Amino acid sequence: MEGRADSQVLGASVSAYLHSVEAELATIPRSDRRDARAAVEDHLRESIAKGASASEAIRDTGSPRTVAGPYLQAYEDRTGRRAEPPFLTPARVVQLIALALVVAGILVAFLLPGGVSVDGSGRVRSTYLLPQYGPGILVPFLIPLAAAAIPLLAGLWRRTRSHWRLFAVPGALVLTGFAVVASASVGWYFAPAAVAALVAAALPGRPRIAAGDRAVVTAEG
Repeated sequence: MEGRADSQVLGASVSAYLHSVEAELATIPRSDRRDARAAVEDHLRESIAKGASASEAIRDTGSPRTVAGPYLQAYEDRTGRRAEPPFLTPARVVQLIALALVVAGILVAFLLPGGVSVDGSGRVRSTYLLPQYGPGILVPFLIPLAAAAIPLLAGLWRRTRSHWRLFAVPGALVLTGFAVVASASVGWYFAPAAVAALVAAALPGRPRIAAGDRAVVTAEG
């Protein structure tokens, strides 16, 4: 809070610029973003102290994306993990499989007979969920569908892409709970999806940099 107030003293343009730099660093941990912001702010403060205007100091420092580049690279060098994780990491591929298995489980639950009934003439007939319970039976199945889909949807937004387990772990637990609670009826149809979701949640959302990629990065740097 103190650093943010100091940047506001330097001017609204500087505060907006620092916010843009932080936004470019959204995929790395908060502590790294704060350190980077403090370093850039000190640089701007020093330039202004030497007589440059705020706009001149910002122009000479460079665009937020250019300024963020070395900090993203430093994070990769220090941790061995990508600062900008792609959408289709191994974890999300497994999560996509979990989502496909949820959809398959829903189709099986509605297409296969859920039981039998005896009509007035004594004939035994198979019963199906939708004719037996009506459209309202669709609502409970939104739970496993959402549990499998939300971690993938979160990956579409750059700010949440790096926080994989924040979405994947609760989703996997909800999906597993649904399979257990409904095990007396349709829950077993969702057991494969639950296993896949648990595996996906255990995988890192930010993949490590391969040795070959690290060599390329070092050569380019």
